[in-house]
Amino acid sequence: MNKLKFPNDYRCIGIFERNTQNIITKNINKQLKEMYSNWHNTIINKADKRNLTFDEHNGIHYLTCFDSYINSNVKLMIIGKEANDKDYKLENYIEDFENDYQHDINYSYEYAISHPKETYAKDRKNTCYLKTRKLVSNFDNNLKSCSEDLEKAILSVLVNNLNKTSINGKLTPYNDNEFLYQEFKYNQLTHSVYVHELNILKPTHIIFLSGKGYDKHIIRDFGKDFYEELRDKIQSVNTNNKPISTTLKLNNDSIEKLLGIENYFTNINDELKIIYAIHPSAHMTVLTRNKYEESLKEFIKDRN
Repeated sequence: MNKLKFPNDYRCIGIFERNTQNIITKNINKQLKEMYSNWHNTIINKADKRNLTFDEHNGIHYLTCFDSYINSNVKLMIIGKEANDKDYKLENYIEDFENDYQHDINYSYEYAISHPKETYAKDRKNTCYLKTRKLVSNFDNNLKSCSEDLEKAILSVLVNNLNKTSINGKLTPYNDNEFLYQEFKYNQLTHSVYVHELNILKPTHIIFLSGKGYDKHIIRDFGKDFYEELRDKIQSVNTNNKPISTTLKLNNDSIEKLLGIENYFTNINDELKIIYAIHPSAHMTVLTRNKYEESLKEFIKDRN
């Protein structure tokens, strides 16, 4: 592996190439890049940029497909609250998309997580959200595996957020730069960027790690019909004795009805499984935290 010339220069670390060898992975990433470019052209570049507060907003949160995601029986997406990329601001992401997306620099955080003994990785805090991300990724905290195995683990889970860009990683109103979440057409589907991501990446399991207060964000991102189906799950969670909801299961017909995606699964008997949870950083008793973690592990128990 190439030695880094500067501590914060992650452009030549090889993490993207190492973990995207599968032809299926390459094809999906090609679709993602086309879709995001379409999003930029039809939504961002045509918007009145005077409405954008570039200096306050973090970079846009894009998704990427990796081999370990494709190879997993459980294709998992977790959805948090706010995108919190400290390396770039929104303006940089729009301008530098072609140069940085699907290149090593865009995965410096994942590299730091999976190479914790590197000196330049030690400023990454092991937050409650990151601990939960490691938990559902089957990440070996004891470092018994080599770093490349840790890369595969952390990259096997798709990490998304209800806000694709946020005000310095803080609580961001649902109507902040709302035009970013408007529908656009790609591959015969007209919907928000979130539904296009689902249509391309086809997760089999989704965990909302969003907690209360994000109902309008979900309506904005996935549509009112989807929210109505999920609403009882959202309302059922609390920090006292039910940190995670029961599972919502959607078959092909339900997915087409709620999201407009046709033939989501090749096997018509498969179902998209969704749970809603309080955010990992919420204050929980030890018993509740244990229940929380055990419920997450149970939800993805069929991972290989």
